[in-house]
Amino acid sequence: MECLVFICDQAAGNRAMLTRLGVTKEQPFFSVDGIRVFCLWDPPHLIKNIRNNWRRHGFVLDGNEITWDILEDLYAYDSHQEIRLCCRLTKKHVHLPPFASMRVRLATQVLSHSVAVGIKTLTDIKGLTGQHQQNYLEAARFCENFNGLFDCFNSKQLKDSHKLKCAISDASAHFPFFDKCLEWLPRLKLVGANSNKKQIPCVEGWQHNILCLKMLWSDLRQRHQVSFLLTNRLIQDCLENAFSSIRARGGNRDKPDSVQFECEYRAVATGLMFSNSEKTNCEQDLDALLLQFSTYVSHESPQVIVDPKSIMEEHGYYRVATDFDMMDCTEVRERENFLVCESEKSGQVVSKDQLSTFSNSEGECSARNSYLQEHQSSDGVLSSDINPPPFDHDGNVLVYIAGYIADKVVGKFADPEGPCKECKVLSTHVPTDPRYTFLKDKQYTDLALGEKGLKVPRSALVDLVVALEANFRKHINGVVHSVGLGKKLFTSGMEVVRAFTCEVKCGKRSTEAEFVVIKGKGESLLGKEIATKLGALRIGLNIATISDMANQIQEQYPVLFRGVGKLNTKQIGLYIDETVTPIAQPIRRIPFHLREAVERKI
Repeated sequence: MECLVFICDQAAGNRAMLTRLGVTKEQPFFSVDGIRVFCLWDPPHLIKNIRNNWRRHGFVLDGNEITWDILEDLYAYDSHQEIRLCCRLTKKHVHLPPFASMRVRLATQVLSHSVAVGIKTLTDIKGLTGQHQQNYLEAARFCENFNGLFDCFNSKQLKDSHKLKCAISDASAHFPFFDKCLEWLPRLKLVGANSNKKQIPCVEGWQHNILCLKMLWSDLRQRHQVSFLLTNRLIQDCLENAFSSIRARGGNRDKPDSVQFECEYRAVATGLMFSNSEKTNCEQDLDALLLQFSTYVSHESPQVIVDPKSIMEEHGYYRVATDFDMMDCTEVRERENFLVCESEKSGQVVSKDQLSTFSNSEGECSARNSYLQEHQSSDGVLSSDINPPPFDHDGNVLVYIAGYIADKVVGKFADPEGPCKECKVLSTHVPTDPRYTFLKDKQYTDLALGEKGLKVPRSALVDLVVALEANFRKHINGVVHSVGLGKKLFTSGMEVVRAFTCEVKCGKRSTEAEFVVIKGKGESLLGKEIATKLGALRIGLNIATISDMANQIQEQYPVLFRGVGKLNTKQIGLYIDETVTPIAQPIRRIPFHLREAVERKI
C-alpha cells in the first residue's frame, strides 16, 4: 500500500504540523522514502469557512463589496413570492441557528448556482445601476465560482451533465477553470482588511488545493497511468462516517479511550455496517472498507482490468474543453448583449413589441411595487427619479417550469412515429422574450454552440402553463378542503354544460365512467383510471405473463382442454440405481419460538 494523499481540516494544530513538514502553497507535499505525499485541506471544511467569513465580515473583489446583506435581500424578496426563484433557500440558510454553521449542506446550498442566478435576477427586479449593480453581479459570480470549485472537488461519476461534476481527465474542463480561479482568488480580501495583510486561511486553502490537485493528477498520470480521478475520494467523509458509526454504537461518546474504541469498532464491524443517521453532516461515501472484517481476510485485492481508452471514448473525454464550457450566468448575459449590439449594427434590430414586458396579474405588480417601496428608503439604491424596468417574476419562473414539463413530455413520447410527432413544444434557441431571462441565466451551457442544456419551451406552451397557474390560484381556495379536488380543479376554469354517467366499453372490457361536457371545440379525453380499467392504458413493462398466455391458448384450442384427461395407454417406470446406498434426509429443525405452536398443531 502506498500513501499518496494526506487530508485534514485547517485546525491550528494541523496547520502547524504541515508547516513543520515544509508544506507550502507552492510545494503542497512532503516526501517519505522518495515518494511524494500530497496534502489537501478538506473541501467541505473550506466551503463552510468561506460561508462563515462571508456572513461575519464580507469580501471585497476588485473594489466590489460582497456582503451578506445581498443574500438577505434575495431571501427577503423571494420568500414572499408564491413561486420562488430559489426554492431551497430557507431562513436557516440566512439566519443560521446554533450548530447550523457546521452543516455542509447549508453552506453548499448558499454558495450554489441557483443562488447566483437568483442574485443576478434580483438586479433586474430592483433595477439596480452603478456600484450597487456591480456589487450584486460580483456576489453572483462569487457564488457561481465557489459552486464550481466545490463541484471540482466532489466529482462522483465519470460523466455528468455539469462538466465540473465529471471525473478529472486530461481533456476535462477542470483545468481551464482552475487557471481562471487562480487569477481572482489572490485578489479576494475581507471587507476592511489591509491590502498588504495576508489572506485568510480558507481562501489560501482553496489556492493550495488547486495547485495540489494539479500536481497530484500529473503524478498519477506519470507514475500510475491513471486515466481519470474521482475527487469525491479526496475528502474526509469516509473517515468521519466510520467514526460517527463507532460513536453512535458507544452512546455518542465523544472522547473514547483505546479500550472503548476497540470494543465499539468490533461491535460495528461484526454487524458488517452500521447505517449512518439521516441527519449526518457527511454524504454517504458508499465505502465499507473501514467497517468490515471481510476486508482483512485476504491480503490479495481483486484485479480489475480496465481499458482506459475505451472508458475515455465512451464518455467523450477526448474532446478538448473550450472557454465557452466555463461560462457563468453573468458571462452569458455579457455575450448576449454583445450579440444584440452586433445584430443592431448589421441592421437586424429587435422590435419593441418583442421586448415588451408581460404581466399576468394585478396582484403581481402590486407585490413588486410594495417591495420596491419597502426597500427604497432603507438601502438608498432606488431614488425617486429612477423608474426601474418592469420584471415579470412569475412569468420567468413559469418558463423554467414549462421547460421541465416539456422535457418530461418529450422524453415519454420521443418516438418519431408516435402521436406527438407533430408537437413542437421545444425551441432550439432562447427567445428575446423578457420572461426567458431566468431560464437563460440558469443555463450551464451555450445552446448557440449546439450544447445540450435546460429545455427551452415555446411561447405557446409557456402561455398554457401561465393560464393553468392563474386558474389554480383563482380556484384552489374554494375547493382545497373538498372531495375530488383534482376533478373540481380541472373543471373550475371551464364552462360546464352538464355531467353524466354511462357504461364505456373497449373490446371485451366495460366499466362505468362519468363524463363532463364543456363548451368549446376539442377532442374527447379519457381519464387515466378509466383507461386503465378498459385496458387501453398499461403502465409498466409490456410483458405477457404465464397466466395470460395460458388463457389465450385455452381460448384458441378449446377442444383440447375439455373433460378430464388421463394417460392410460402407456405405463411409466421409475429407474433406480440399486448400487447406491439410500440416505435419509435429516429432519428440518423447527425454530425455537415455533416449537410450542407446532406441538399444539400436531
